[in-house]
Amino acid sequence: MNIIIFYLCLGIAYLIAFLPFWILYKLSDLFYFLLFYVFKYRKKVVFENLRNAFPEKSDKEIRHIAKANYHNLTDILVESIKMLTISKQEIMKRCKLVNINVYEHYLNKNIILVLGHYCNWEWAGLCLRLMVQQKILSVYKPLSNERLEV
Repeated sequence: MNIIIFYLCLGIAYLIAFLPFWILYKLSDLFYFLLFYVFKYRKKVVFENLRNAFPEKSDKEIRHIAKANYHNLTDILVESIKMLTISKQEIMKRCKLVNINVYEHYLNKNIILVLGHYCNWEWAGLCLRLMVQQKILSVYKPLSNERLEV
């Protein structure tokens, strides 16, 4: 049964991935609404963490930051799905790597590049792979669901 659900979700993801960006971001707004208002996904944890991180902020400011966090999360979700079908031209248009010439100084050397989880970090990795000729290896923690390890 799990395999059927997996392939059903994968098929839906591919259908979503073919949508244009303007529709994807409308879909992201719907996902935001569902996560924040309907399912209240990790809402208690998010608000508690924000209050701990920003004790000087008012409840209104905390709520604003939390909403922005949920919007960012759902944007990253639809952008990650779009990676299934995005063209090289489209990713290069939407993801800019600045100071790439600094990287050229280290050609033919082993280097470690660390990316933070800011905006859509997967796009940065994809864009880097398209811009440089060197072999790139990624280190990450494997997912607990083996079927999602692609």
